[in-house]
Amino acid sequence: MELEGLNLHEEVNPEALRRLLHEIEDDGALWCPIIVDKESMVVLDGTHRVNALRNLGCKYVCVYFVDYSDPEIGVERWFRTIPEHLHEERVEEIAEGLSIVLIPLDYSRGKDVSYPVLRLRDGNSFALIPRPDSLRCIDTLRNFERRLEAMGYEMDYDNEADACEKLTRSAVSAILQPPTLWKEQVVSSAVQGHVLPCKATRHVIPGRPMGVDVPLTLLKNHKISLEEANARLATLIKRKKTEDMPPGTLWRGRRYDERTCIFADGSDQETGSASGIIDPMSTEFGRSLSREGLLTGKNERVEKI
Repeated sequence: MELEGLNLHEEVNPEALRRLLHEIEDDGALWCPIIVDKESMVVLDGTHRVNALRNLGCKYVCVYFVDYSDPEIGVERWFRTIPEHLHEERVEEIAEGLSIVLIPLDYSRGKDVSYPVLRLRDGNSFALIPRPDSLRCIDTLRNFERRLEAMGYEMDYDNEADACEKLTRSAVSAILQPPTLWKEQVVSSAVQGHVLPCKATRHVIPGRPMGVDVPLTLLKNHKISLEEANARLATLIKRKKTEDMPPGTLWRGRRYDERTCIFADGSDQETGSASGIIDPMSTEFGRSLSREGLLTGKNERVEKI
């Protein structure tokens, strides 16, 4: 696999990329491997990390390969939460300017639909439907978000439970729900170069490795071979303490609905009680170090041993 050969399925947020680039430089490490479907080479999680590493001139990227067809891997969504007051008249104004039809909706019946849904604090919900011969529903989401931002509205991203809880206690004015997407749509869009809006998907990947902290100096080292880079990564992994964390763990400001595997250096953990300490090389991520390359370069492909 080549770094430049990865298929990205989401757009990049320039401001988020700028912040991430500075964070990686300041930390001197890549905290988590990017997650890639081995069959299609689609990046399921890590679009901004890939672009940050490209901008930093890295040769290598740390990868966790998965089988996207695995039924345990799910495709969820990032719900947009809008703190500032958003009233129905303003929504109608935005919809009219974007040729969007607002359809009143019973929110309980609109959770898994192929169009965006806007839910207001007053209890009203609307499906955002593009007019005939207009854009795809996913483009409707993108355009609606951009119009909100142009009007000065800010948006945060939460999972469904946290977003709805904030709306219930009036911590936010509205939530914007992206359309439901299927794995086939994600892969098809990526390989064809039709990227989805930023944070259109939130993949649930049981056992995802986090806190690996691959040194930036290793990722930028153009003088060593891929085999040597992976050997150094294996040495780094063996020195870490690994904890199997339960669903709902909050790590670096994000809540994970799936169980996670967190690599840490003793006192670096911020997650609370762990399910148990395990051998880092016994994890799926650790075992894959001996099966296939996790650090991959622009001009080298690692074959399965």
